[in-house]
Amino acid sequence: MTGTIQLMEISDLKKILKIERQSFSTSWTFNAFIYELLVNEKATYYTFKLNDQIIAYVGYWLFEDEIHITNLAVAPIFRKKGIGTQLIEFVIEKSKELSIQRMSLEVRITNTEAIELYKKIGFNKGKILKKYYKTEDGIEMFLSLKGGSNEE
Repeated sequence: MTGTIQLMEISDLKKILKIERQSFSTSWTFNAFIYELLVNEKATYYTFKLNDQIIAYVGYWLFEDEIHITNLAVAPIFRKKGIGTQLIEFVIEKSKELSIQRMSLEVRITNTEAIELYKKIGFNKGKILKKYYKTEDGIEMFLSLKGGSNEE
């Protein structure tokens, strides 16, 4: 499915929050996204639009030698169509343009679909993060972008 990837704008937040609530049991708030878009200088967020309709988004924090994916969500009716993969690959390309050596993220340990997506792209599992999601463990995943080892 081909769409357009654009920088997220404040005017996108109503749709973003709907996707966020449909995707996560503990969702980010309007104010959290406002902080990310207007205050956090390390943060960058993109939307995926299909016919001018926002159907997915991705966000990351840029550190000196790492991009940390903070959010990735696809509207339920558009899942399993390769959109999440396109967004991750887009961030990988941005990482390479910036000579970033590593990408990381956290995912709920029970989110097997997301874990399989990340593994398919080349991410490896890292450490278990006990109670990372308050009542549920998370797992760190990482991807080496410079020919380095994915082993911790």
